Amino acid sequence: MRDKFTPLFPVLVDDIKLDIRNFRYYGEVSSQRECISAMLNDPKSKMYALAKDIAENGLTPDPIVLSKDEQENWIVREGNRRITVLKILGNPSIISDKSVRSKFAPIAKKHKTKIPESVDCIACKNEECILEYLDRLHTGIREGTGRITWSPENKYQYDMHRGRPGANALAIKIKDLVLKEGASLKEPYYITNLQRVLQNKGVQSKLKYAWDGKDITASIDQKTLMTIMKEIAERVSTTVVDDIYVAKKQQAFVDKVLKDLDLDIDSAKTEPYILIPDKKEEKKVSNRVGRVPSKPSWDRKRLINPRNTRLNIPDLADNIKARNIFNELARKIDVREAPNAAAVLLRVLLEMSVNRYISSNKLKTKDTTLAKGIKSTANHMKENGRVTKQYHDEIVRIGDYQNLFSARTLQRFVHSFDFSPDRQVLCTLWDNIDRFVSICWK
Repeated sequence: MRDKFTPLFPVLVDDIKLDIRNFRYYGEVSSQRECISAMLNDPKSKMYALAKDIAENGLTPDPIVLSKDEQENWIVREGNRRITVLKILGNPSIISDKSVRSKFAPIAKKHKTKIPESVDCIACKNEECILEYLDRLHTGIREGTGRITWSPENKYQYDMHRGRPGANALAIKIKDLVLKEGASLKEPYYITNLQRVLQNKGVQSKLKYAWDGKDITASIDQKTLMTIMKEIAERVSTTVVDDIYVAKKQQAFVDKVLKDLDLDIDSAKTEPYILIPDKKEEKKVSNRVGRVPSKPSWDRKRLINPRNTRLNIPDLADNIKARNIFNELARKIDVREAPNAAAVLLRVLLEMSVNRYISSNKLKTKDTTLAKGIKSTANHMKENGRVTKQYHDEIVRIGDYQNLFSARTLQRFVHSFDFSPDRQVLCTLWDNIDRFVSICWK
């Protein structure tokens, strides 16, 4: 099949027409303007998100596939959304709806010099070959000849590899746990249903556990917690989504589980502890005792290692500055060559994180210093079972004036004329507060 497609020299975007027979809108459009309107009005097309991504990051390597019509015009056969976005970014006035145009115009203006006027494409003269390619691309695995869609577990592993929590990570972790406890789960298992129940804050409060994107911190004994989780997971596998879709029904579902199990949660209370999901992991860690690592963990290029951090700042308008600072510390600034820049941004990120937690949890505090804000935040996390007492104590010590890895040390890095930041201190400080900062953004 590949030999039927020919690479083309860059083709001007203005010389490429959209496919009015696009199978997403087949029979619904009859002109170029209607094609554009159909995509912009289709919420599944996510055109604004795609425009923002292309403007900021450029096109992906996926080929734009063209063929010629009877008038020898180039027609998009694969890549209609991308070509539409390029046309819009090059000339937002092609959008007839003024309110929609006003959303795209600022992106086009901001990234004007980065929007390509031409694109690399591949072309094919054989219509059957193009249709066969589209079939393989869009209709699933097809007994092995098509693309395999990632399962929720696959997406979770990918997100963990990228250093960001997966959408169903909590449910996948609990599912693995209860299967080892002998749970009988009906397949196919809809992991999103279990996630709906377990991410409910009321459920977490009732069952006395918290989730920070990587670890489960529990405040009832493990045997009781696993008995409850096993029953929840088994019942979810036979429950229709409508019965657990909203928060009120999720909490009623868990209340029924507790009633049927006849368990007294209060009598099972313990000091907060981190639930260890995998005994193999424990063994793996113990086997490494005595081995000298190739280099210390602080000896790295980026202050924040994007593959290992727990931090995941929600993609919301109010969080743009914090997300930009995170990206600069994790992907752009070399802490070895620019420790002063890293220290200043770390100080800003830490303060923004603490202020965000205080605001979102409506904490009544008159504290004005960062060290006192950290202490108030850590106390609230401990009281609500989000961190263990041991980790709480470590975080509180960050505010200690004598502590090398303290907020005040960071303050001196930023404001002192004589006190210069050290890469080892900065990286070690981040390693100590990574989990704390990540919880601030939950």
